Amino acid sequence: AVINALECLEKVFSRDYVSPKEYTAECSKLLVQYKVALRLVHGTNIDAFVKKYRIEYPAAMERIREDRPITVKDDKGNTLKCIAEIVEMFIT
Repeated sequence: AVINALECLEKVFSRDYVSPKEYTAECSKLLVQYKVALRLVHGTNIDAFVKKYRIEYPAAMERIREDRPITVKDDKGNTLKCIAEIVEMFIT
């Protein structure tokens, strides 16, 4: 049910029916609920679950794999660049 709700939320957001603020809050809540539900099903990973029950929710699966709402930026690699720029400003 959580995966289905996440897929519906992704579709609604992509069609601009909810604000980014509402989307971020609901998506974060659903991702937490997913993690709790996954812990209750000991030893099952998401790929095996999806394959077993023939679930086809690509948008929800993308959110689960990224583990963050699409509105939350991923700053991997940018942190070091930002630090270097700050240090450069102090030096000059």
